[in-house]
Amino acid sequence: MVLEDCFDIEGDPPQSIRLRGTRIDLDDVIELYRLDLSPTQIAGSFASPIAIEQAYAAVTYYLLNPVAVDDCLQRRGLEADRLRRDHEARPPTTVGTRLRDLKQRLMDGGPFSDGELGSDSFRRLLEREAKDIADLNESETVCGVPERAV
Repeated sequence: MVLEDCFDIEGDPPQSIRLRGTRIDLDDVIELYRLDLSPTQIAGSFASPIAIEQAYAAVTYYLLNPVAVDDCLQRRGLEADRLRRDHEARPPTTVGTRLRDLKQRLMDGGPFSDGELGSDSFRRLLEREAKDIADLNESETVCGVPERAV
């Protein structure tokens, strides 16, 4: 078996490298590897764990092709930055503006006119979202990691 058979490589030069049969990008595996996780630890780090062999294949591919993989990761990062800037430059949609306004007013304690929030389930959803945002703002963690460790 050729090592490249373990991956779905899109583009030339590569724009995306995924573990074959998964939606996991090589850069996700390499990020964990750079954090000093072993391939065995990496394999169990995803919501849908990957085979240990896939983790070893990803690390091996990276170690054999560091320049090509780093170039691919850099291109993906630049593309992600461009997409983020394009998205942020667009004016917010009417729905997005209204939802942000409702969430802020809900966090501030209202007031709301009759029927403005619609169904009770939508109101509960907004309340839960506002609570999550408030909890996140009070938290000393970033993605579950103590902020001082980030």
